[in-house]
Amino acid sequence: MTRSRDLGLDAVRGIAILSMFVAHFAPAAGPGEVLTLSEYLTAFLFVLLIGMGAELGRHSPTRWRSSQARALSLVVIGLLLTQLPMQIIVVLVWLGVMLFVATWLVELPWWANLGAAAAAVAVAPTLMTKALEWQAAQVRDGLSLELVRMSVGPHPYRLLAFVVPACAGVLLVRYATTDRLRLQVGAAAGAVAAALVVLDRAGVAALDPYTGTRQEIVFDTALALGVACFVWVLAPKVAGVGRSLAALGVVALSVYVAQVVGDYVFFKAGGATDDSWVVLGGATAAALLFGLAWLPVARRTGWRGPVEGPIDALARGRWPRPSMVKP
Repeated sequence: MTRSRDLGLDAVRGIAILSMFVAHFAPAAGPGEVLTLSEYLTAFLFVLLIGMGAELGRHSPTRWRSSQARALSLVVIGLLLTQLPMQIIVVLVWLGVMLFVATWLVELPWWANLGAAAAAVAVAPTLMTKALEWQAAQVRDGLSLELVRMSVGPHPYRLLAFVVPACAGVLLVRYATTDRLRLQVGAAAGAVAAALVVLDRAGVAALDPYTGTRQEIVFDTALALGVACFVWVLAPKVAGVGRSLAALGVVALSVYVAQVVGDYVFFKAGGATDDSWVVLGGATAAALLFGLAWLPVARRTGWRGPVEGPIDALARGRWPRPSMVKP
């Protein structure tokens, strides 16, 4: 049976990739520091998408096998990429763990998801402080230290904080079932994010990316929710732009891997800095063109992307066929 993809949701994935490029390559913050928003948005938008995807696939008879295979694939690819010496912090290991976590979150009722998100916001900063104290007392690094850093910090990515956007993604798909509701959620999330920016400017609640404060976790989640809701609804209505973003979103993992490997090759070849408008523009153009160029390949082979194809095969237990994907 042919499975049609959600163009709006794939466009959100495309936006996440473009936001990642800005976070990694933009040499300046831009007018009004608007480009700095990518530092808050990118990772939380990826995790929000994981929660959304888990809820969308909740009734699939193969979802347990599929989610575990995809989660393991992300972890393995992430661990392999971290072997390359570079400045980029590869988020795939965290995303793989959160994909597994989201498989269980979709089993919970709304109040449990909301409670889990609220609890994560409440305790994450305290646990990070305790973790800092504990790590300072350790004589040497080890697996236990690394697991603590991954879970609660100090680290730019923290599993406990990622519970919040994962729960938000589950609830968004479960209850915002119409464009009108999605726009309302997006507007409310945007209002929360705007209010926190005002408080930051007033010196009441400082917003700094990757710090793990309560206001930063709420801001990151609200920003991701707002972007996801508006892009999900509006992308299908703007055909050219929407389809280009969606094509990029379909091959998001392949583009992520290519970006990391490409950045490593760039520095290995003697590149001085990747914080460049030329690098940002080139990466953006190449990614969008690759997404569009892969569409006919996907139609003929069923492979969503060079990396996605084998993972789909592992998740489904058979190689993708042309009829399995309808871009």
